Amino acid sequence: MFRNLFLLLLGVFFLNLSGCRREGIAVFENKKETLQREWRQSTEEEPLADRKIFRNDNYAFPETQSGFTGKAPYRQTYSFAKDGKVLVSKLLKNNTITQYTGTWDYSETTEMLNVNYFDGEAKKVTTLTYEIITLVQDKLVVKTR
Repeated sequence: MFRNLFLLLLGVFFLNLSGCRREGIAVFENKKETLQREWRQSTEEEPLADRKIFRNDNYAFPETQSGFTGKAPYRQTYSFAKDGKVLVSKLLKNNTITQYTGTWDYSETTEMLNVNYFDGEAKKVTTLTYEIITLVQDKLVVKTR
């Protein structure tokens, strides 16, 4: 009986070491590499005011809300590049969408994501700081700081 229990525990241990998969990504995947893609805000999924949910660029967003006519709703977008550059989309006051280039960095120890860019509409440098709550291959949940 102890031999079977030992073999079972040993098997579970080796499954974890081999990078078993959880929620579509490897358990030991580098979070900084996972961030390096385009993320679009999913306001339909945001239950709390201080949390933002983003989906990767392949995500099939739900149909627009009933009664909505015209084009799909605007989605805040961040494109994080490997070299530390970021492309930020922003909806301006006159309902036009613009993009700003900036920089980003992520600390694995504090799980904080910083985004810096020059906001041409506000005519100032904008710094956004987010605490990463969830980061998997197709979903990014952040808390604004």
